[in-house]
Formats: sequence, C-alpha cells, structure tokens
Amino acid sequence: MSRAIHKLTPAVIRQTKKPGVYADGGGLFLQVTLGADKRPKKSWLVRVRMPGGKVREMGLGPATDTNLATTRDKARDARDLAREGTDPIQHRKAEQRRAAEEAARAITFKEAADTYIAAFEGSWRNPKHRQQWRNTLKTYVYPSLGTTRVQDIGLEDVLKVIQPIWKMKNETASRVRGRIETILDWAAVKGMRSGDNNPARWRNYLERALPPVKPAVKHQLALPYSELPAFMKALRRDLSVSARALEFTILTAARSAEVREATWDEINLPESVWTIPAERMKAKRDHRVPLSKRALEIVTEMENLALNRRDDWVFPGGRSERPLPINSDLPMQLAQAARWAANEQLACFVIPAALPEGRAKADDVLAFYSVLVDIDTPPVETKRAYLTDHIGPPDLIVASGGKTDV
Repeated sequence: MSRAIHKLTPAVIRQTKKPGVYADGGGLFLQVTLGADKRPKKSWLVRVRMPGGKVREMGLGPATDTNLATTRDKARDARDLAREGTDPIQHRKAEQRRAAEEAARAITFKEAADTYIAAFEGSWRNPKHRQQWRNTLKTYVYPSLGTTRVQDIGLEDVLKVIQPIWKMKNETASRVRGRIETILDWAAVKGMRSGDNNPARWRNYLERALPPVKPAVKHQLALPYSELPAFMKALRRDLSVSARALEFTILTAARSAEVREATWDEINLPESVWTIPAERMKAKRDHRVPLSKRALEIVTEMENLALNRRDDWVFPGGRSERPLPINSDLPMQLAQAARWAANEQLACFVIPAALPEGRAKADDVLAFYSVLVDIDTPPVETKRAYLTDHIGPPDLIVASGGKTDV
C-alpha cells in the first residue's frame, strides 16, 4: 500500500528531467517544466477535492527546497483541511497574514520611526524640518520608547516622554507629542498596532491629562508704521546692495530669500512684473509680483551694476556669480539704527562702508560702520551706548559737523 502511495523516490526525482507531471500518490505531484535557460525546473503541487466536489490545486514550493518527507506531510495536511471543508489555499493565506501581523507588531518605536521618516522625508521641503524630526525623537523619545514595541505603547508611555518637558519646553513638547501621534497613526495603518486609540492624540485625550500652559509671548522686533517714512529716507541714503535689497523686499512684500536669489530672467521691465518661479516659492507655484515705480528704479540701479559686473543676480554678493549672502545682517543693523533715530526724531542712519566679503563676525562688520548725524547731533555717549546695546561695540563712529573720531 505504501509503495502505491509513495511512488517517487529521491533518485527518481533527481533523475527526472523531461517536462511533465509525475504522481507520487495521494494527490501529490512532481511538476517539471523548462525554465528560460532551457534547464528543468522541478516543483511540488497537491490536488485536493473539497466536499462540494471542487478540485483545488496548490503549489508546495520548489522540489529543491524541501525534502520528500516534509512535502508529503504538507500534502497530507492539505488533504485533511479539504476533508474538513477548509480551503487549503485560503488557510495558507490566512496563516501568512497572521505571521506578517505578528512580525509587524514586534516592530519597536524606533524601527517604526526610522521607516516612517525614510518614507516621508522626501516630501519635507525644509532640510531643517527633517533634521528637527530626527533630533527631537533621538533626544526626547528614544531613551524611553525607542526599544518599546509600537503595539505596546500606551498613555503612560507617552506621558513619560511629554510630562518632564511640558512646562519648561512646552513648544518642543507639543511638537514631540505630534510626531509620536503621527508615527503611531502610520503604524496602525501598517498593521503594527491594533485598535483605533492613539495614546498621543491631543484632542479629547491628552488635553485632559496635561495642564494648560500659557505660552510666553515673545514678539519679533518690528518697526512701527509711523516710523517707516523716516526709516525709508535713511535707507535710501545707504548706497549698498543690501540696502537696495531690503528696500525692494519692503516694496514687494517678498521673502528675503526670494529677493536675495532673484535673477534677471525673472524680471520683466516692459510689463513691470517680477515672476518668481515655482521652484523658489514655498507654495511651489509661480508668483507674479507687480513692481511699483520705486521698485523699478531699484531694478534699474541694479541693472547698471550688473552690466559692469556681468552678474546673473539682481542683488549680487561681494563675489561675482554669487547672490547676496544669507548671513548678510546689514539691513537688520540698519533698521535698528533707523528705529533709534526715529525715536529720537533725528535724521540718523548707518552706512556700511566698504564691507569686505566673507566677514561674518559682528566686530569685523562693525569695524566698517559709520554713524552720520545731520541735525541736533546727540552726545557721543548716547550714540555709543545705543550702538553697544543694540548693535555691538562700534570700532568707528564718525559724527557729522567736525567728523570727530570716537
């Protein structure tokens, strides 16, 4: 009886090369086909009949991967399932899904976070944003949750991360919480977590567990609009490229980077329009900016400079073929001095004189600054105190009316 069922031997299997299907008995078959390289490919398949009479044929893998005894055991299991009314193919798929889910739920938070960041960081345009994701997780989350299975993370685990920094670093804590929530939501979609509850969710959940924190409001320095006319007069008397860039920024309400990196092919003088291409816009759409009369005058001034230097940039830096550097702090310092002048009702302004390229330190920059006072010259001590407090220790202050060095 056993020979009638177990017809094939290891030697026969090894020597069989002709394409065809060879019965071992009990619904088990050796299938031989020719591959793309014309060499024989051998695999196992089992045929079973379901109680309703339907025949199901299921592959059991390459003949080279399993020994004959193991293959016969698999065929017997398939027959037993079919006899009980269970489709062996669907049963195997369910087992594979179950194994995949168990493997996914063994993923740690750090493994899930690394996978999430790798998948989504390409859509984050800001490199600083990508780095902040990694840094905050490494600093605040991984020490507590890095090796914890995503499946096992609950409310107490999240609070262990958030509570120590909730009051002292509330903004950071809020961002960390949001990133934990995002990763756990993604993990749930990927089958790494079960259930719909996200322990890092804020609305109607963590907001009930954490006390409200009134954020410390720190406003950015701003020039009151009433002081703008005096400031613009002072700004126009500064002949530097950075001053023209600042004035152009004010007139167009553009971002500083958009102005600094503006090129001549973006400027349409006949139509008085500046078109910023999509790749330089945060919204990733072309942006058309109408140019006022004064904005056009600035462009014309820069055009004359470009003809001499052969620059592609509307506002060139100190070196050819480079835009105005990002660390150019001349406009900021000019605004601070003009703010003081307006408050004192003085026509006081700062002139950057022959500033060399690449001098980034405050003392180096200030070494080339002069303060000119047109009327009602204030005491030298007042000027020195203001500049020291708001700009830095000046190395050169020249007062009008006598050009006295201080």
